[in-house]
Amino acid sequence: MSKNKGKSTEELLQEALVPEDEQPYKVPENWMWVTLGSIAEFIYGKSLPASQRSNEGYPVFGSNGIVGFHDEFLIEGPVIVVGRKGSHGEVSWFEESGWPIDTTYYVKPLGQLHYRYLYYLLLTINLKKLNRSTAIPGLNREDAYKQKVAIPPLSEQKRIADKVERLLHKINQAKQMIEEAKETFELRRSAILDKAFRGELTANWREQKNMNFNLDQKKLGDLIEEGPQNGLYKAKDAYGEGTLIVRIDSFYNGEIKEWETLKRLQLEENEITLYGLNNNDVIINRVNSIEYLGKSALVRNLVEPAVFESNVMRLKINDKVIPEFLILYLNSYKGLEELRKNAKHAVNQASINQQDVKNVLVPLPKIEEQIEIVRMLNLILNKEEKTRNCIDLTEKINRLESSILSKAFRSELGTNNLNEESALELLKNILVKDT
Repeated sequence: MSKNKGKSTEELLQEALVPEDEQPYKVPENWMWVTLGSIAEFIYGKSLPASQRSNEGYPVFGSNGIVGFHDEFLIEGPVIVVGRKGSHGEVSWFEESGWPIDTTYYVKPLGQLHYRYLYYLLLTINLKKLNRSTAIPGLNREDAYKQKVAIPPLSEQKRIADKVERLLHKINQAKQMIEEAKETFELRRSAILDKAFRGELTANWREQKNMNFNLDQKKLGDLIEEGPQNGLYKAKDAYGEGTLIVRIDSFYNGEIKEWETLKRLQLEENEITLYGLNNNDVIINRVNSIEYLGKSALVRNLVEPAVFESNVMRLKINDKVIPEFLILYLNSYKGLEELRKNAKHAVNQASINQQDVKNVLVPLPKIEEQIEIVRMLNLILNKEEKTRNCIDLTEKINRLESSILSKAFRSELGTNNLNEESALELLKNILVKDT
C-alpha cells in the first residue's frame, strides 16, 4: 500500500517540498527542492545465498559490484543499486537485468523521473555518512529519504543527464590515457635499469676511460658487513609517542617517506640500540603480498633515532658496493626477481628469510663504474620522475568529476530553459500517482 494513500495533493506537496529557509542553495525558478523520498523508492534486495550462485546467467548485484550469477533475474535492467550493508551508500548503475541481493537496495523512480538523472543525482549525495550502526556499517533508507535534492523539469533532466554523460566519458578517456602513460613510464624505467646493470648504460664512459667491461656476479651475502637482522614487534598500545618506526608502508621505490610522517612508539633504551637505524643501512620488506615482497630502501637523511618493524629486515653493507648502487639494483625488475626467487607462499602473503636475501645475485662492476652508474641513473630517473609527475593528474581529474556533478545540480551547465513548465507540475504528477 502506498505511504501517500488518502492524502490530498496539498498535503503531499507540503511533505515533499523543502521550505525555502532550509534549501541548501538557490536553483532556477522552474526547479524544485524536494526530499529524496518523495521522488524515489529504495527497495530491499532479495536474499540469494552464495550456494545458489553460479558462473553464468544473470549477474548478482552486491553492495559494490557483481558478486556472481544466477539463472533468474529479480529486476529488469537497467537498474540503480545502492549498498545497504558493508559498502553502504555505494551507488552503481547496471545496464543488464540482474538480482540485487539483500545487502543492497534497488532504486525505483516514482512517476515520471529521468532514470539517468536520478542516478547522477544519487552520486552527489554522500549516502555513506548516513550510518546509524556502530557494528556493521549500514544505510537506513528512511535516512536517505530525508535528503534534500533539486529536480528540474523532465526535459532539463534529460539534457543534464546527456551532458554529464558526455563530460564524464571524456574524463574516463583522460583517465585511461594517464594510466597508459604511467604504464609506459614504468616499462621505460625498467628498461633503463636493466641497461644499467648489464653495463650498456656506461659503455661510452668505459670507452672514454679505456676500461674493460668487468661485471662480477656476487652474492649479496658477500657484500654484507652486518645482518640481515629482523626488526622488532610491539603491540598496538605501544604506538603513539616516542621513537620513529619504519614500517612496511613507510617506503617505496628505494625511498623512505618523509620522516615526520612516520608513526612513533614507546621503547626501552636497549631496544633503540638493538634495532636503531643508521644512514646507509638497507631495509628490505620480508613479509607481504607478493607484489610488495622484497621492496627495499636506503636509509638517508636520518635526523633522530628510528627503528624498524618486524616485517622488515636490515643489513649494513661493506665497502665492495656503493649503497646507492645496491638500492637501485634491488629495486629493478631483476633485483626484485632475485629477492623473490625463493619466496615462501601462504594465504594472501609471501615471505623471504635472511638466507634468501644473502643468496641474491648482484651484478657488480668496479667501484668507479658503480659511481658512474648511480650518477647517470639519478640524472635520467629524476627527469623521468618529473615527467611522471606531469602526467599524474588523477587527483585533479577526480576533483573535476565532482565539479561536473556539482554544477549539473546547480544548473550551471548552461542547459536550463526557464520557459519550460515548472518542475512543480512534474512533482504533483509523481505524488498523485503514488497515492
